Amino acid sequence: MNEQLVVQFLTDVVDLYGEWTAPSLEAVEMLCYLYDCEYADGTPIDEDGIIESVHNWLLPSRTTFDDETIIFKTGDAVTPEKIETLYWAMKEVKAQFHRISLNDIPLEQGNADDSLIAVIYNSPADYQYNNFLYGLSTSNGGMYIESWGTFFTYERTPQESIYTLEDLFRHEFTHYLQGRYLEPGMWWQHPIYDNERLTWFDEGEAEFIAGSSRLNGVQTRRTMVENIAWEEVDRMSLAEVVNAQYGSWAFYTYGFAFFDYMYKNRMDMFLEMIDYIKGGNGSAFDDLMNEIANDEQLNGYYQEHMDELKANQDSFSDPVTGGAYFVDTGNIEPNELLNEIELNSGLENLSIEFEESQNHSLFKITGELPYEMGNNLSDSWEGINQYSNMVIEELNN
Repeated sequence: MNEQLVVQFLTDVVDLYGEWTAPSLEAVEMLCYLYDCEYADGTPIDEDGIIESVHNWLLPSRTTFDDETIIFKTGDAVTPEKIETLYWAMKEVKAQFHRISLNDIPLEQGNADDSLIAVIYNSPADYQYNNFLYGLSTSNGGMYIESWGTFFTYERTPQESIYTLEDLFRHEFTHYLQGRYLEPGMWWQHPIYDNERLTWFDEGEAEFIAGSSRLNGVQTRRTMVENIAWEEVDRMSLAEVVNAQYGSWAFYTYGFAFFDYMYKNRMDMFLEMIDYIKGGNGSAFDDLMNEIANDEQLNGYYQEHMDELKANQDSFSDPVTGGAYFVDTGNIEPNELLNEIELNSGLENLSIEFEESQNHSLFKITGELPYEMGNNLSDSWEGINQYSNMVIEELNN
């Protein structure tokens, strides 16, 4: 093929469609990747400058939280109120994730995920530019790239998706937490990821943890229940769930349902999985998955749980971060609040850390809860979980 003709054709595409249109940007990519990054008349192409201009056009807003460890890069239609709501949604998800994973200390320091960047486009159409800006696939509702400490998604209308921006945001943020606090190494760069053993776990848990609340633990998500088939013959079995790999979407739903079942009935199994993953013990995790896959009685309980979810489908709702975070509480001195928490919680050795955001100051109170641990970890977990809910409810009042 005549290179000069191809370069002329690609240059004509840019001239015809105008700058910053999808065909023009694809032509620019080809001119710079395959040829000498010049137009047909020899004019150099400033690809980096074009990328910067398109980025500033689509993502003009930058909002920071918690001493700039959380950074939002957003389109101009993503309102400050929406950004603030998503920030507090992150806090709800983070709180429940740490409770379940029994860890709030990063497994590794010095990685890109020491801070988190959330990139949110105005619309599905704008999201298509993510391929040009970041070289990522856009045939999805969003994605998290652990090695960048960045996740990408977009605002959407009910006509464009059954999932809200907050739904997708909670899901992708859970992937961030999994990579930072639960799964050793970078994604797919540690033996724990071999043979896609964690695929069903990662996606199923992300769909489950997305239902996190401030006062009531992890709530069952109606949208996910609606995805479950009414008839058992049309559903995945547990053997299919724990052996699922990327290539279909069904295991997201049925993985969610299994986590919902474990959270309500088999927290011991949930905690056992977490222990193996944190320890990087792939063989023990595989043994447990084989045990689950061959347990017909457990599969029966799982199917009955889904029957119950479907029967009560209309009683569930989807997570919506409440307006309590936006109530003006007036000027409360940190030490005053510290004393109230100490009085009502039973926590000891309390300390305060301060973090600054663009719109507010945040202080984190850390303490120790004297608790007599029994031999049964799941019973002890349930006791601490219920006590934590009680304390938060008391402080909420």
